Amino acid sequence: SQRVRYLRRNSYNRQQFVHFDSDLGYYVADTEFGQTTAKKWNSDGTADRMKVEVERFCRRNYEIYEG
Repeated sequence: SQRVRYLRRNSYNRQQFVHFDSDLGYYVADTEFGQTTAKKWNSDGTADRMKVEVERFCRRNYEIYEG
């Protein structure tokens, strides 16, 4: 299977404040405002759900597209 990387960027007022990187497996704060959000989402199961989405949705669709 091919390596799939998923990036999800979250913005507020046109500024990215936090993002999820599937290579890292957790949310990363991009601004001071995003620090609290990243900490919360990394501890409340949100990051774990994103990891599942990479396997369930991204990798599967990549294989369909390439197949």
